[in-house]
Amino acid sequence: MALLHVAPPCSAAAAVKDEETCPAGSPCAGATGAPAPPPLVDEGPEYPWPTVRGRTKPGLYSISPHKAPKSWEKKLAWSFPGARGNHSTVFNGGALIDDEGSIYTAAVDAVYKLDKNGAIKWVYPCATSTTPAIHGGALYSTRKDGVFFKLDMRFGTELWSTKVSEFIGGDIAGAGVSDGVFVGSSHGSPGGGDSTVTGVNASDGSVLWSYKADSQLWNFQPMFTGEGTFVFQDQIGGVYHLRTSTGEVLWTAGYKGPWAESWSDGVAMIGPNRLVYVAHADCHLPGSFSTRYQQCQATDPGTITAYRLDSGDRVWSQVTPYSPNSQPLVAKLGKNSGYSLVLPIGLPAGVPPSFKVFGWEPLPMWVRKAIWQFSIWLGDNQRYLWGNVPNPSIVQAYDAETGEKQWSWTSPVLLKGHSAGDEELVIDRSGAGAQAICVPNLWASPTIDAEGTIFVAHANGKIYAIRDANGDNAIDPEKEVTEFSTGVAFGHPGPAVAEGMMAIVNCDRVYVFKD
Repeated sequence: MALLHVAPPCSAAAAVKDEETCPAGSPCAGATGAPAPPPLVDEGPEYPWPTVRGRTKPGLYSISPHKAPKSWEKKLAWSFPGARGNHSTVFNGGALIDDEGSIYTAAVDAVYKLDKNGAIKWVYPCATSTTPAIHGGALYSTRKDGVFFKLDMRFGTELWSTKVSEFIGGDIAGAGVSDGVFVGSSHGSPGGGDSTVTGVNASDGSVLWSYKADSQLWNFQPMFTGEGTFVFQDQIGGVYHLRTSTGEVLWTAGYKGPWAESWSDGVAMIGPNRLVYVAHADCHLPGSFSTRYQQCQATDPGTITAYRLDSGDRVWSQVTPYSPNSQPLVAKLGKNSGYSLVLPIGLPAGVPPSFKVFGWEPLPMWVRKAIWQFSIWLGDNQRYLWGNVPNPSIVQAYDAETGEKQWSWTSPVLLKGHSAGDEELVIDRSGAGAQAICVPNLWASPTIDAEGTIFVAHANGKIYAIRDANGDNAIDPEKEVTEFSTGVAFGHPGPAVAEGMMAIVNCDRVYVFKD
């Protein structure tokens, strides 16, 4: 029997204290001064899937050089619900795969390492909303109490931890490491995203620089160029190009406006064609204010825009039928000689209306539970009870160079207007002392394997595999789409693929498919 290693629980680390952020648009050093940029270091082994979006270079992001299992939908090898059992936590989504086939993932209360058969190798108890990165024998991530940390991949022991701010937001950010620098988002607020990008020395955790964005960061993910720089976007569609070692701003572009004037869960992507793709939604969240945009509705449009990596100049922009709230991938598809951009499109689903029943305190609890159970029993027909607004969505392929539309696949409408599992599991989660609901993106980020199959998961709880097998620039839903239902929605990070293996994490558990 393998020995389970439980890493020490989260504690208030204070290697560096940096309570003040720099002015918007300017890089600045940590409070202890301006440490010299770290020397370029050996990047360590190339893992099959080391970050939320795979390998960290343009042309490699979201693209696996490996084949997923054949007839994958029939080959579920194992699933993992968390250390405390079924429905006892909420996972952030996202899986990492190392060279031994081990899986690394994070729930809202812990980071896990699982062996290739799903057994727990170690647990690092921690409040986190970040998908980690593995790099050079270590795991990097952040905690909600404002701490960046580094763990030994083998045992989960903490190598260093650095407090960079009072709080890190609850949106699902991703960690990234390149050129000896761990880059993450920080200086957030409860219920909101983050404001600042921080670079720390990957060797010792010392703060190298911080940069305050012009608008709120949501689902922050650094996309490294392989040239000592990285790009990212904010929630209104602004895009930034910074130097990794110093935080120097090379250019900014895209949408500009008040802090949270509009909102998208979208994440920027770099293509091998030296273009940067950025999502924007023509709407704002409830509780925020905008003079230009209305509150987000399921059929509000948005844009996907391409900018030149070298200059920030806009190349093309396409209006999307619904708001884009995912990260695109850029790859060669089928018989097409050029690159295509594949973008899942649709507004994230809302909170289940039956959730508010538990706040009706004059009613006995048994009555509130009966209403909740009746709502679940109604299924898609509950929209007649609550007036739910359905969420339509599509997956759209564009020519990555010109923005010309190539093909699209229309997914089933989410008739209930809320994510699978959020209504059904609220009692179980609450009883376990866990976060009650997940409320993820409508789509997880897509991944493409070596055979050109695109894997993408939806808030209806289904994983889809899409492939234009005959190269006719159309998707036949009967012959070119396969699916697997998990019954619970997925966070935005998306699937991870290694040879003959696919790992994907919904809000409830880890799923691994194998040949």
